Amino acid sequence: MVTIKMIADSLGISTSTVSKALNDATDISAELRQSVLEKAVEMGYTTKSSRKKVNRKLAVLIKNMAYGTQKDFGYNIVLGFRQAAMNRDWNVDVVDVTKDLMLTEKYDTFLLKHGFSGAFCLGFTLRDPWMAQFQNSQMATVLLDNFVSENPRVACIGTENTEGMEYVIRHLVTLHHRRIAFFCGEQHSRVSQDRLDAFERAMMSQGLTVHRDMVLFGDYLAPEVRNLLLPAFEKKATAIVCANDIIAAHVIDECQRYGLRVPEDISVIGFDDIPLASITEPPLTTIRQNRKNIGMLALTVLSELCDRVPIALVQIRPQLIIRESTAAANEKGYTLKVPTN
Repeated sequence: MVTIKMIADSLGISTSTVSKALNDATDISAELRQSVLEKAVEMGYTTKSSRKKVNRKLAVLIKNMAYGTQKDFGYNIVLGFRQAAMNRDWNVDVVDVTKDLMLTEKYDTFLLKHGFSGAFCLGFTLRDPWMAQFQNSQMATVLLDNFVSENPRVACIGTENTEGMEYVIRHLVTLHHRRIAFFCGEQHSRVSQDRLDAFERAMMSQGLTVHRDMVLFGDYLAPEVRNLLLPAFEKKATAIVCANDIIAAHVIDECQRYGLRVPEDISVIGFDDIPLASITEPPLTTIRQNRKNIGMLALTVLSELCDRVPIALVQIRPQLIIRESTAAANEKGYTLKVPTN
């Protein structure tokens, strides 16, 4: 176990100075405090409070994800995590992470500075500065829909995308769909890439061809969806599978803007089953991932990581929810109308 004295000897300073740095004292410089924190992380130091199994303090770090209301994707994930922590009398702080924070603070020293035993990280993309730091982090960390290899301190949690996409493609095949487009979402999102890979495997398992010009990348905003959908329409896609429900909702709107009926002319399927999915017009067929269970399971995984149990990947099973946005393939084709706006 790394002690304060070992850190002090390594830096050539007194134990009292190290103690002040670790306890946020005001009578040492910010530069010295940062040096002590970085050395402590490098040597694998943990505070007494973080080693305790009672009164642990955990962080939920959120980037690029709404979670404030029940309609938001992250709401039930955070709720499940909080409830599981409450059952153990552990404290949870939810922190909105900005790019500026990631550029000015190192991940491990940020957790150590604020006394967190570990963190559950949501909404991070492959381009975020902390993603590279997760590879060598010494702090117990659970990542949602991101994976870091060969680090026993960092685990991934999510939904089994391969199984989910198998459900989707089998459902469409039973409805005689063959020309199926896929809207991935952002190219720099790990979950978008994972779902694209799962889509391609599911298509091949059903003997279907993946048409590269019907694999679309873009953000979740309506204008982006609008610009990218036309190639799929021109190729007479009979179904569009979307990497999440927000994309799917925009796709439905755009189909209708081009004069296409959903599902009579073209079927649309989402992924996630957020509250929006049940109130689109028509209601959205989608893959449900139980987000509250994800949050509760993340707490269990983080607890094990804090106790030095190495965990790599934990996944929950998906469920196909069939609503009115899918129907038998339109074999006769369809005609696009020119949008008025």
